[in-house]
Amino acid sequence: MTDFESAKGVMLCERPSDAPKKPVGVIPFRPTNVGRDPLGMRPPQRLLPPRQKDTNTANLRHRQWLKQYGASQKMEKTKAELEKDLKDLEQQELREASTILHRTILATAPPSVASTNAAPAAVEPPRTDAKPQSQAEEPPKPQPKQPEPDVDLADLDRMMDELVGGALAAAPPPPPLVPPSDPAPAPAAPAAPAPEQAAPQDAEAAPAAAPESPAAGPPPPPPQGAAAAASPAKPAALPPLPKGKQKPQWAMTEAEVEAKEEAEADELVRFAEQLDIDAYLSDADEEDLRRALEVLDKEDREAGLPSNEGADGKPIDDKRFRRNFVRAMNQVAMMRAQEAARRGPKPAGSVAGGSALGGGSIAAGTEASAARDAAARERRREIEEASEARTQGPKWDASTKAGDDAGKMDTAGRDEETEEFLRQNPELRSVHSKRSARAMLDQVAAAAD
Repeated sequence: MTDFESAKGVMLCERPSDAPKKPVGVIPFRPTNVGRDPLGMRPPQRLLPPRQKDTNTANLRHRQWLKQYGASQKMEKTKAELEKDLKDLEQQELREASTILHRTILATAPPSVASTNAAPAAVEPPRTDAKPQSQAEEPPKPQPKQPEPDVDLADLDRMMDELVGGALAAAPPPPPLVPPSDPAPAPAAPAAPAPEQAAPQDAEAAPAAAPESPAAGPPPPPPQGAAAAASPAKPAALPPLPKGKQKPQWAMTEAEVEAKEEAEADELVRFAEQLDIDAYLSDADEEDLRRALEVLDKEDREAGLPSNEGADGKPIDDKRFRRNFVRAMNQVAMMRAQEAARRGPKPAGSVAGGSALGGGSIAAGTEASAARDAAARERRREIEEASEARTQGPKWDASTKAGDDAGKMDTAGRDEETEEFLRQNPELRSVHSKRSARAMLDQVAAAAD
């Protein structure tokens, strides 16, 4: 039996049988409603490739930056060394050229000039350890004079031109030449007053001031007296009144109230300066002016102060005059309102209390409010008459809607009258509220009736 046959027989004996093998161990539990699928996780819907972990390149980039930084530092160092060497070379060439130029000048100059321009010999300081004459060393022998180098003057001129050109190119530009400033002109003399207006003291002061004005020096002080009045001077602008929301009168301190009064006084003074006095006096009533003057005099007498009118007719205390002027204007406005309420509608031809542009603002507001009140009363009377004609009974019941409308019309008319009065008198708006102004108007109307 050959080896092949023996091997073949072994293979045939070890061939597995076709019958299924029995399971070894405990059979895994499987639900009956599940097929014969193998146990484990369900297969995914999409097969994604495995994600590789990102490589951290921070160290790599840092090493690369360090390498570049070292190369740049090395380049900067090499560049600085080259610049230093170049600068040293230029200085060396300049020293050599200066030495050659100095020697050439001394060689070509006359003996007197050469001896004068020669560099002095260095003086050696005295030695403390000098030996006696017998022991002193022998003096050094004089060195033979070195021959002067042969220099070509053309090359020397060319070198000097190059050096001068380079120095001029590297030097900063010179500052521009400023011509000498002309002497300040003498200040113009103030205009001479007219013969009929010139005062004797001004005529005597003019010759005395002429010698004192120097031809050149500090500017003279500003003119005073008549010269200041003759010179055109722009008046200082007054501060404008504050705008926007303001505190009521009861919420202000004494300093704020005083500042507000001063601002209002400045505004009135500014208005008075721009006002045509002749036109205003021609339109205003003499009675209003007389009452305003009485108010000013009364304020002075109550305060126990002397007369505020100076010798030239101008007020002595400007602040006191402004405060009294503001109060007088408020009093005039109140008197005009009382007169307008007492007289009722003003005829078209009257100019009392008016201004140069037309009728007075307070009187016009009173006329408009009076017209609205008359229209409301007429409307209410018509409603009452129509109601009496229909019912033939008592007067119209004010509890109905028509009566409410009439009452609302009357209230609206009174509110509009109050608003018109406060709008025409802004100085009273900061002191009185709408209700107090309405009560004041009702009191004036009751006193007039």
